[in-house]
Amino acid sequence: MRSSNAPLALVAATLLGACGQAPPVTDLDMTTWSIAALDPQTGDVGVSMASCVPGTFGDAVAALVPGRGVAATQAAWNLDNRNRVYAALREGLTAQEVVDRVTAASADSITARRQYGVVTMLGGRVEIAGFTGEGASDWSGIMADTAMAVSAQGNTLVGEAVVADALEAFVRGDPEGDNTLADRLMRALEAGSAAGGDLRCNRDGITSTAATAMIVLARGGDAPYVAETIGMTDQGTGAAPWLAISAHSPREGPNPIREVRRRFDRWRAQAYPATYEDLSPRVREFVSVSAPHVVVENVRLIDGTGRPAQSGMSVEIRDGRIARVAPTASVGRVAGAEVVDGSGHTLTPGFVMLHEHMFYPSGGGRYNTNQHSFPPLYLAGGATTIRTGGSLDPYTDLRIRSEVEAGRLPGPDMDVTGPYLEGPGGFAWAFPSIATPEEAREHVSFWADRGVTSFKAYNLIDRASLGAAIEAAHARGIEVTGHLCSITYREAADLGIDNLEHGFFAATDWVADKRPDECPQGARRSYLELDLESPAFTELVEHLVAHDVAITSTLTVVERSAPGRPPPPQGALDAMLPQLRDNVTARLARPAGPGGDGGALLAKYMAMEKAFYDAGGTLVVGTDPTGGGDVVPGYANQRAVQLLVEIGLTIEQAIEVATRNGAAYLERDHDVGTVEEGKRADLVLMRGDPGADPEALRRVVTVFKHGVGYDSAKLFASVSGWVGVR
Repeated sequence: MRSSNAPLALVAATLLGACGQAPPVTDLDMTTWSIAALDPQTGDVGVSMASCVPGTFGDAVAALVPGRGVAATQAAWNLDNRNRVYAALREGLTAQEVVDRVTAASADSITARRQYGVVTMLGGRVEIAGFTGEGASDWSGIMADTAMAVSAQGNTLVGEAVVADALEAFVRGDPEGDNTLADRLMRALEAGSAAGGDLRCNRDGITSTAATAMIVLARGGDAPYVAETIGMTDQGTGAAPWLAISAHSPREGPNPIREVRRRFDRWRAQAYPATYEDLSPRVREFVSVSAPHVVVENVRLIDGTGRPAQSGMSVEIRDGRIARVAPTASVGRVAGAEVVDGSGHTLTPGFVMLHEHMFYPSGGGRYNTNQHSFPPLYLAGGATTIRTGGSLDPYTDLRIRSEVEAGRLPGPDMDVTGPYLEGPGGFAWAFPSIATPEEAREHVSFWADRGVTSFKAYNLIDRASLGAAIEAAHARGIEVTGHLCSITYREAADLGIDNLEHGFFAATDWVADKRPDECPQGARRSYLELDLESPAFTELVEHLVAHDVAITSTLTVVERSAPGRPPPPQGALDAMLPQLRDNVTARLARPAGPGGDGGALLAKYMAMEKAFYDAGGTLVVGTDPTGGGDVVPGYANQRAVQLLVEIGLTIEQAIEVATRNGAAYLERDHDVGTVEEGKRADLVLMRGDPGADPEALRRVVTVFKHGVGYDSAKLFASVSGWVGVR
């Protein structure tokens, strides 16, 4: 957005009576102040809004037609009326024509209770029109700035300053910060709140300014958008626009605008990632492809969708995004592009792995945070996005994420899971001890406020506490996974859990005489005795699938409990602190005792995961680099994909699980997870064909993240001897 020194133009401002003087209507009095704006340079359109109406969302007030127009429809609101505004924008009417149409007596019998702010751009000319009905509640009015293509409107406000300050914040921008349309909309929303916001949230000792807040934005090339229903139901789905965030709370609760800001900051870090120019000199040392325009040609492509691999393909990258995917023969030479010869190589999406950690076992029940070695290792192995599977050092994990995002540390994008949701008596002294639902809610609220984006329940939590944690997390738009024991998988699904870790080898559903909320003995034996064709197993699988519970495969952390498994690759051993390496190799060298059941258990675990996958369950994958120390990030991420092939998936299916499925779970599949035009250029280039030779997964040459190519071998070599202490 360009800046403007143009004076604020008052489109309409009315000082009216209290809401109680207006005739009662069945329509919903919603959206107290909003900002609707268009970026003439990019065609982006967006709306931010807030209201004191609790328990609802304002997403349905917005009508977005990128490159053409945007509107906020509010006060006495209904879906049909909003749709008339949307249709008029799509027809190409000017802002005033839109307002004239929807306020005509023949179109609306209660125009006096409506309020509209409309911005259009036709033939390069911006026009703004607004309408505030005489029945709208005091204070109500509209202010706009045509030069900046923005309209701010409100009703039932504490005063004119709410709209005036919102508009001024949008127009002024931040001289030292970012001034995209999204940034301006977010700051304008906050300015309206700082000025007092909704009158109804400033009564009887309530000072939260709002109970509902949201921001939506569509890019210039995106499809037109309106929400089909109230409730931000599109949030996090493929139907949502590029930016779609909402939050709500009781009137006496925390201000939801703070929650929208928290989620906005997380969204922004993904939407505007660091470019090569933003990288620190230290990070640039690992870059092998820095050009903003690149073509990887003559490559075998496994695109992450599950479709068969395609040979002789080219992928064109422009400014960090995939611009074209097509046969090399049809692409030819692209002017100005750096060419990467992919002959004899395979290209996949960057891995999206969902059970990762920043800590590593150092002996004696202690775990060291490895903030310097783990991020480069993950990236070297092809993991461009990860979710940590629980944190013992959450402030460090959050700092790692920030350092990576700022371009000061090479590593993957991170979804940071908070400290464990564990009950009293957890085996690690660093675990929290959560004994009540109230403690669970406080835990979620505290860590969500500090920026974590996921939570994980652990062995000893009880059902009431887990249910409270899930409810609190979901209210913040955050998902919950679990490594459970005291709670069965079926019980967790009924509580609303989103994900379960370690395949089925943390399930206690088949332990005889299991007591509620107690972690039993005998789970290992129950797996061996379980018939996978029996209702005991198949009905649980059906239940998980019906409740949309994802299962995370972490076979890397258990495979060496079985005899005859391959040792970690030499590179993984070289990465370890020598003293820790000696302990790991000594443990691996010890022969299994007589009568061991490790091989049978591994086979059963694999069969369970394959059965869940075949039943239509969402299978995702991670590595869990804890356990006995033999699971090292990067190397283990590659091994995890090989193990998916070993359980019976094709290479295309295994890559889909390791890319698109993980991205979909994290609600990032609109941006990453597949090799498709418009998505971010997070890619892995490996030598060979992993479909014919799974060891090709170990031969990663270049990992592209945000379109920047990193040298995998250099990243691996840079942390030799560090794992366990750094």
